[in-house]
Amino acid sequence: MSVFASLPNLVTLILQHGNLSELSNEQFSSMSGLKTLGLGNNSITRVSIGAFNGLSQHLVHLNLINCGPIRELHMQSAGTVNLKSSWIKRLIIAGGVDLLFLRKNELIYIEIGDKLSVTLVDLNENMLRTEDLQKILLGMYRLQFLDLSCSFILAAVLGITDSEQPCEGFNCTSTEMADTFYSYQKAFDLVEHRLENCSNLGVLKASPNLEILQIYNCSGGDLRVLPPLPKLSYLQVRSGNISELSDGQFAMLTALDTLELGYNSIFRVSVEAFKGLSQVWRLGMQNNNLTSLPEGVFNSLPELVDLNLARNQIATLKFKTFSENPKLKWLCLRDNPLIMVLAIPLKRLVLLDLTNCRPLEELHMHSAETVILENSGVRKMDVAGSVAILYARKNRLRYLQLDDKMSVTELYLSDNMMQTKELHNILMGMWRLQRLDLSCNILYELPVPHSDNLDEVFLLPNLRFVNLSNNMLEYLHGDSPLMSPALTHLDLSHNRIRILDPHIFKMVSNLQSLHIEWNRIRDFRYDRLYKQQRGLKFVAFFNNLFSSETYGNLTKFFKEAGVRVIEENQKPKEVSFITRHEESAETVFVQEYTLYCRPLRY
Repeated sequence: MSVFASLPNLVTLILQHGNLSELSNEQFSSMSGLKTLGLGNNSITRVSIGAFNGLSQHLVHLNLINCGPIRELHMQSAGTVNLKSSWIKRLIIAGGVDLLFLRKNELIYIEIGDKLSVTLVDLNENMLRTEDLQKILLGMYRLQFLDLSCSFILAAVLGITDSEQPCEGFNCTSTEMADTFYSYQKAFDLVEHRLENCSNLGVLKASPNLEILQIYNCSGGDLRVLPPLPKLSYLQVRSGNISELSDGQFAMLTALDTLELGYNSIFRVSVEAFKGLSQVWRLGMQNNNLTSLPEGVFNSLPELVDLNLARNQIATLKFKTFSENPKLKWLCLRDNPLIMVLAIPLKRLVLLDLTNCRPLEELHMHSAETVILENSGVRKMDVAGSVAILYARKNRLRYLQLDDKMSVTELYLSDNMMQTKELHNILMGMWRLQRLDLSCNILYELPVPHSDNLDEVFLLPNLRFVNLSNNMLEYLHGDSPLMSPALTHLDLSHNRIRILDPHIFKMVSNLQSLHIEWNRIRDFRYDRLYKQQRGLKFVAFFNNLFSSETYGNLTKFFKEAGVRVIEENQKPKEVSFITRHEESAETVFVQEYTLYCRPLRY
């Protein structure tokens, strides 16, 4: 009776590094549920024919590494059999086996009952000859990987010359697998892997459990031979010479949810290139050479949420380019020479980045929480839905139509061609607006309600930050909605203002920062201003037309009141406006500092 007869529920049994010399008949017959049996590094010299009887139904892994000399081994079935370095000459498997690791033995005979079950055979450094091999391989229709290096295969079979001798011993490196960092056993357990080139894709055939894969320095032809990887969820192919993506290029990777193809040389994408990738939610194709996108190219990606097409050569976006991607939230198109965008109909965008997309003159879109449209030459922008934050610095904007004005909270329009009459129509109805940057435009006066329209309600009750620097303002209207009750920061520097009447701020209740440097003011009632605005913390008056005495008096007054007076030689703290966009670990920073057009101060 077996010593293990009292353990009928045993699942794993490890007897490695012991002094076992023999396995007798039905040694493990009482353990019908055993899945893993480790017998490696013993001095087993005899294994009875019936030693593994009873293990045929559930055995997943049998380990007999370094157990020689076992001259002959009989067994039923197993998922993985590892017999490396056990001096075996004859192996007989009555049932089936999936993975056979048999390197460094003396095998001359192998018999397998169910050959259809076999997917991998490693026979490196054995004594098999051509006639033996033909009998062994016949019927293994599902075999995916075969290593026969360092065996006695006749030259006529593989087409080598008579002068080429088979390798011997530990110097054998003739297969692709031998060039990898992993043995077959490690490859099978591999979950994450990085390949520096595509010359050793063979390791992937033995890695069915791979979930994360990074490949560098590939060509398009290499990618066509990617084996099926049923568990792969993340694939990055980078720094290669891939010129195009053909139909169904990744169709065998059905579990993929992230595909990063940035920093290659892709200039053409077939309309069916992403066929079969129904679970992909992130696609990165930045830094390629794409000039156009076929209509419907993303139709095979219904779960797409994040798409990065930055730094390509795309000139036109057609109306239906993203029509089948209703879940898209992050769309990055920055640094493309866009000429025409027929429309972006997406309604759930969190971020749309169109920075440096000259010479784009018109933009028509539906909705996005944040739109970055900097330095793209846009003259006209039409938003059919809503936008919460719009960065549109350094364009030529004169026309801006926003259907849902109640959604706008921040508007950055510095360095455009805005005039006062356009501002009235743009700002009307923006009740939730908090930050407004109109620096470096063509404003001669502040927008005010139209006196001929008694039904008009032109208010900006939540406006806190206003930048009007570097315009042509000469006079300020106290009834302008820009003088909001919530106003805390106001920049009027670099204008032509001559008179600053404290009455202008009659509706403002908590002004904290006031910049009026570089204007033409000769005098003003600063004491009345402070009496009205006790919350002042920062003021700047330099480079006006004050006399030295007047400037000294007002400077002394505010300093004694505890207000910081910014002098000409003090540079204000630079402020950055930051938005995030995930790209293979990339953050987009929107930051503009110029000599004249300063960002809105917080």
